[in-house]
Amino acid sequence: MALILTLGLLTVITLAVVAFVVTMRIEHLAASNAVHRTIARQYVDVGLSEAMGVVDYVLSGSASNSPSTYPVQGWFDTNSVADLPTYHFQEKDCLGLPTTNSESPIQLFRGSVTNLLPGTLAAQASQVWSGWVDITETNAATGNAGIQAGRVSFLIVNLSGMMDVHALNADRHQALGEPNNAYTLLGAATNGNYNRVFLTQPDLPAANNGAVSNLVTFSYDPGPDVFFTNLTLFGTRSFSTGLCNRFNINLATNESALATVSNLLADAGVIASDQVAWNILNYIDSGRIPIGPTPQTFRSGYCVKDVPLINKVLLDDPASNQNYSVAVELWYPFVPNSSPPSTHLWVGIYTNAEPDTTISPATADFTIDCLVPTMAYAGSNEFFVARMAGSICFQRWDNVALKWVTDPIGQNGHQVWIWPRVLVDGICVDEALVTGGTVANWTSTGCIQFADPRANNTQAGATTYAAATPALGTNNANCTIPSLPLVLADAPMRSAGELRYIYAPGMPGNRIDFTTQPGGACRDRFTVLGTNAPVHGLVQANTPYTNIWQALLSDVTVGWSNQVSNCIGKIDTNSDTQALLAYTVANALLNSGGRGWVCNKEMFPLVGSNLLSSAMATNNVGGGMDARAVCGDILAGIADRVTYRGNTFLVIVCGQRLSPLGRVLADQRDAITVVRDAYTGRWVVDHVVWLTE
Repeated sequence: MALILTLGLLTVITLAVVAFVVTMRIEHLAASNAVHRTIARQYVDVGLSEAMGVVDYVLSGSASNSPSTYPVQGWFDTNSVADLPTYHFQEKDCLGLPTTNSESPIQLFRGSVTNLLPGTLAAQASQVWSGWVDITETNAATGNAGIQAGRVSFLIVNLSGMMDVHALNADRHQALGEPNNAYTLLGAATNGNYNRVFLTQPDLPAANNGAVSNLVTFSYDPGPDVFFTNLTLFGTRSFSTGLCNRFNINLATNESALATVSNLLADAGVIASDQVAWNILNYIDSGRIPIGPTPQTFRSGYCVKDVPLINKVLLDDPASNQNYSVAVELWYPFVPNSSPPSTHLWVGIYTNAEPDTTISPATADFTIDCLVPTMAYAGSNEFFVARMAGSICFQRWDNVALKWVTDPIGQNGHQVWIWPRVLVDGICVDEALVTGGTVANWTSTGCIQFADPRANNTQAGATTYAAATPALGTNNANCTIPSLPLVLADAPMRSAGELRYIYAPGMPGNRIDFTTQPGGACRDRFTVLGTNAPVHGLVQANTPYTNIWQALLSDVTVGWSNQVSNCIGKIDTNSDTQALLAYTVANALLNSGGRGWVCNKEMFPLVGSNLLSSAMATNNVGGGMDARAVCGDILAGIADRVTYRGNTFLVIVCGQRLSPLGRVLADQRDAITVVRDAYTGRWVVDHVVWLTE
């Protein structure tokens, strides 16, 4: 009995011990698994840091000494950079970790992660292999170093060139080819559900309480508008003095701000920057009287306002009987306003001696003094012609014939001085043929026509014709204004793109032309945002997707409007036309040197050249706009819709914890959405999807 009892107790104890050992083994394995899984998760952070290090390496210019804001045409050109490892990449938007060891690469773009990509991108995707980076550690017991404890791999998918839900409207969603219900559902963006800067695919169903289109929905709000002073530290966190805030152009309402505007214009490469700064002030100023640094400087291209301008001055002999007449033609080439109702034309005509211009107006032998009717562009009242009453006849007494003899002009010292002035509310707003207080003299008949009536103070910018060619009341034969009409808002700018309307003597076309580098640089340096704040819904300017450009261009406004002529509209709604323009812009990116644009100064000349040479060869907008004017409107619209700073990446990371024998103890995979400032290189994780546990 004692033996039986002893064996029974030993059996019970043995069972208890075995149960305890098994339990402890399970607890140990569970704890070990939790440790390995936790470490694998930490490896994901290592993989993410490695991935963003590659992004910094590429976009900051370390790979090719050519900084970029977007991986155009693939991430690396391995043929030109000898020291780079082999990177696996697919087209423009996918980069796998390089193969740096003998381990077999892995395909990370598989399973549920494929549902995270925008549908248009996922449909074109193919498998991209990724290599591994080993993680080593030191054995705590033996002190041996370099023991492989795990490994990480990653795949970077560039989503920067996609369109954001905040940037959608009816025109754009149709241009993207989305289903009709997509815009209705996405229209909920205004109801407060979309309170994040950008949305991932899982956000959309949650916000809309149901399935929605797989429209691309990634964007990045990069912060206040800035421009570069240098590219030395481009794309790195150590940026200090390389970025400057843009200047709010609508603050240029008085002389105190003109120095800042003038300096920024000069820095952009604008000729006569002080003169252009004054013209910006006059563009914004609501009054109709030119404002200038000194009296009457507007006569030489300073301080242009939308007032009738002296366009032609005619001295002719209508009946060919040496009875001369003077006529002055005014032209009003401006929109959207009409001329001031109190416009007055005064012309002093002198035949005996040059007038004294210090007396305003000087007593004249003949005068034209009349009220100018209201004038407006593109109509019967675009031009106004005033002719003197009576005629000029030069006579002398012939002592031989004992009679008065008529002499032609130019003989015996006979000449005429013509001093035309335009006044508004009694203040001179335009004056022609007066230089340094000296009025130009005429010794023969002819018609002086100004190449640009905004600079009509001297005959240097004019051509003299023997007759009125073309006739009075029509545009000049020698007109050099490339884009008509002229725009002068007399109100704050609604967009910095309105800089393209500013009169800039010495620049191509006498304006800030966005198809030139100085024009693009001006657009980099100025903004109309009162707080210099970020704007939601901007698209990466380097997007290579034609359909994205087509959506951006679908609601660009071109043209002008006034009481007489209404030529305002959108780019031809014909889808073929929009597709052609979109392809033109995207093609300019491919010809940008393979590194992408970093500012408007780089983008505008290439895009503008393409638009002018191909898409704008024929005008499909209507209303008489020329190609350069339409191109300027398109470039201005583009600048208001894009950013160079925004990067968005979907980084798929795999972290594996390995045993000393190389067995996988834990495997953790995450899909991480990262937003990055391309200018400073700063980035932050916005959204994480755990793919495995």
